[in-house]
Amino acid sequence: MTAGSAESALDLVRMSPRARQTWIDAYGVGYLEGIEAGRRQVEDELAAEWAALRGVVMPVVLRPPFDQLADRRGQHDRAAQQRAILRERGVVA
Repeated sequence: MTAGSAESALDLVRMSPRARQTWIDAYGVGYLEGIEAGRRQVEDELAAEWAALRGVVMPVVLRPPFDQLADRRGQHDRAAQQRAILRERGVVA
């Protein structure tokens, strides 16, 4: 048989109980570390996505409402119309 074949493969059945338990414990630690590394990666990716989204959303959120902007421009009829539309649609009381 060649290297990498069944003969050279890890054989938990033929290991001593202590060696088997050591291998299983080490595998378990690696498995848990992999889960934690994956979780950190996902959290980092989500944080980057939220940061990008914040850059788009915050200017919109901080912008004054349309009716106030219309009033500032002296378009009082347009501002009143916007307020009426918002009341009609239940957006404001």
